[in-house]
Amino acid sequence: MITLMVYTGMRPGEISALAWEDIDLVKKTLTVSRAYSDGKIKKPKTDEIRTIQLSPPALSALSGQRKFTEMLPALQVKMEGLHKKPEAIDIHPVFLPATTCRNNQFNILYRTTSIRVLWKNIVRRSGIRYRTVYQLRHTFACWNLTAHGNIAFIAKQMGHADYSMLIRVYGRWMENESCAENLRIWEALEAMGHAEKAPIAPQEIKKEA
Repeated sequence: MITLMVYTGMRPGEISALAWEDIDLVKKTLTVSRAYSDGKIKKPKTDEIRTIQLSPPALSALSGQRKFTEMLPALQVKMEGLHKKPEAIDIHPVFLPATTCRNNQFNILYRTTSIRVLWKNIVRRSGIRYRTVYQLRHTFACWNLTAHGNIAFIAKQMGHADYSMLIRVYGRWMENESCAENLRIWEALEAMGHAEKAPIAPQEIKKEA
């Protein structure tokens, strides 16, 4: 669970409501279509269903989790549908509390408070300075930005409505001046055949008379 949060930037409530029906290990994608909050399953925070491209560590974490929960009985839950009217759906949760599985009860999802307790225990055992579990989402953003990832792509992965939020919150992690960055851009331009052909630019839209 923790590995998946670090390498996808998913919110705790989205992890709680994640089901095997949302995952395609062949296409290496994960669809975020619901979140668990305040004892209710709802649409994600921005009401936007999004598809996350999975990195190798995220794929490995999910592949390892399959043997624990993929074949368990389906769980029927009520999710807020049109006009917030509850609709019954069947899902196979990716993560279930260990005590739930030991008692052969599969009708309880991880609450965000339970995830926070789990994380707190992990941090305590590791001996590192405490940070909230939501910092895992920030870690994902900072890693991608310091690796010069595409801002629009990162924002989409994280479920932001646009990348202005990403710039506002994580702007200090984005280098605005760097010789290495200039070299990286030039190498990319050369790989595109920049010297042989003019760059593609958007056409101006002529105003109608």
